[in-house]
Amino acid sequence: MIGIDIIDHSYSFRNSKYTLEHYKSRILNKTEFCFCENWNDLDRAWAIKESAYKNHFKKTGSYFINPKRILIVSLDLTTRKFVVEVEQSYYTGSFVDTGEYVYAVCGDKEPVKLFLHKSNNAKSIAEIPQYLAQSNLEYHPEGFPEFVVYGASKYAYSRSHHGNYYISAMSEFSHN
Repeated sequence: MIGIDIIDHSYSFRNSKYTLEHYKSRILNKTEFCFCENWNDLDRAWAIKESAYKNHFKKTGSYFINPKRILIVSLDLTTRKFVVEVEQSYYTGSFVDTGEYVYAVCGDKEPVKLFLHKSNNAKSIAEIPQYLAQSNLEYHPEGFPEFVVYGASKYAYSRSHHGNYYISAMSEFSHN
């Protein structure tokens, strides 16, 4: 399985009436505070938690709305890798932060294809990249696309959008 999340820094938490400390206390566990010193760090932590949640939900069907149930165990800013714990299961992933956006991917395997779109008008962002339009999507019972079948190959699939960005990722499917 795979989960992905993207945050457009220009549309992030910083535009809210609440303070950084307010959001940190609502989203992060006390042990995660060391990973978050500014708004960009909070965007990164949120993208990591969301990507882990999406991966966990696809694997287990376990639904919850409390981001504190996801614990960032380690975060390496040099390699851009992370480890999270969700309900006693561990997931690994990676992130990219360009200054304009941050995205995190959490999955059994690294993405084999990544599609990123930017638009000045978020409503004009294409829902499905052209490559995917030539394949078959298999949907999760909850209604979101979960797999891409392209020829004889099957890929785990995830997508996200925020602000002016839309991102989707595919990875080789694992039956674990």
